[in-house]
Amino acid sequence: MTGTSPDVTALKGSAKAAALLMALPAQESASVMRLLSDAQVERITLNMIQMDELLPEASMAVLSEAYERSEAQPDILRGGAAYARGLLSRAMGEDQAEELIARLMTALQDRPFSYLNSIDPEQVASFLQAEHPQTIALILSYLNVRHAAATLNFLPYELQAQVSMRLASLDSINPSIVAQLENVLKKKLTGVLSVDRNKTGGVEFVVGILAQLDRSAERSILEQLEDIAPDLAADIKKRLFVFESLSSLDDRSIQRILRDVDSRDLALALRGASATLRERIFKNVSQRAGEMLREELESGPPVRMRTVEEAQQKIVSVVRRLEEEEEIMVARGAEDVML
Repeated sequence: MTGTSPDVTALKGSAKAAALLMALPAQESASVMRLLSDAQVERITLNMIQMDELLPEASMAVLSEAYERSEAQPDILRGGAAYARGLLSRAMGEDQAEELIARLMTALQDRPFSYLNSIDPEQVASFLQAEHPQTIALILSYLNVRHAAATLNFLPYELQAQVSMRLASLDSINPSIVAQLENVLKKKLTGVLSVDRNKTGGVEFVVGILAQLDRSAERSILEQLEDIAPDLAADIKKRLFVFESLSSLDDRSIQRILRDVDSRDLALALRGASATLRERIFKNVSQRAGEMLREELESGPPVRMRTVEEAQQKIVSVVRRLEEEEEIMVARGAEDVML
């Protein structure tokens, strides 16, 4: 079927969406299409086929209309429940949209202190710093990891390690304790949320927080923990960078690490490695060394898992030393930074 260039002012729904995507560069249109459902993609593609072509004046018209609508509806940029409700209503109908929004809003409100996630972390830290470290740890354990990390970073230096230590020891919290805490703070905080029993805190939570901090803040907290809780500090250090994390490093960093690793430790460590990590290692050693490693993995005698883990930890220790010496780059949180 051969189509014609459409009058974009008369188009609606999928047809107008198709015209807009045709007016955009192919790469941007493809990015948008990846966000749509299969049914939406099918409808838009059908309209594209039927249109066949989009003349320059029609292209300008649909882009101008999209721009004017975005300017006239600044709420779209802000998002929020109202915008989400309107968008979902168009996508799935008002009844289904309302049901989904209600379910999501209830889930958000069910977690204690979740409203603190929308408050500037510096303000949260300022409010919490007068509280006992155990109280601060309990509240942070209910926040998302990124917000908890930012809040911890704004706490006074002497509080950071104390709170981290208590966060690591938290487990399942009795709802009545959380309820009592919320009642005490209700005059200072906006609203009291319902409570449920969730696994909060723990060493992994602290590791997640430290991974979001800058290197100097992480080092500062770990140094304090080494003084007041050396076993906990050692445990956190082990979890901050595990052996399998090697696969996320660039080739230059892997090559630098391998120069300081005993070949026997490497052969043992790779016994417990994923296929992805093994291939990264093989890629960064000489052909001869790679052949020897493969032979050891395929025909070497059985070894205990504990021996494998000890070899992996030795290599992780090399990684951390090279971090301290600023010789390698590792991923920290959402960014890559030089350590």
